[in-house]
Amino acid sequence: MECQLTCRALKTVELLKEVTPKFIQPSLWPPNSPDLNPVDYSIWQIMQERVYNNGKIANVEELRQRIVDEWERLDLRIIERRSSSNKIKIQ
Repeated sequence: MECQLTCRALKTVELLKEVTPKFIQPSLWPPNSPDLNPVDYSIWQIMQERVYNNGKIANVEELRQRIVDEWERLDLRIIERRSSSNKIKIQ
């Protein structure tokens, strides 16, 4: 399984090098950090609360469906507010 993921990741990187003129090599990517992508982390925090507050999840398919459902319900204004509040922090 690990080899499949690694091979797929390598193929994806090769494709991105070909089709994306300013592609940044994975070795230059920053580690995952809430400081580098605060909007993403804050939105996923909201999603996590909504997905798991609806009772026990029976299986992976139910988890996937809950994530999809909550994402579709997510009000764009929440994302916009999180984005604008982080712009202020950065400035």
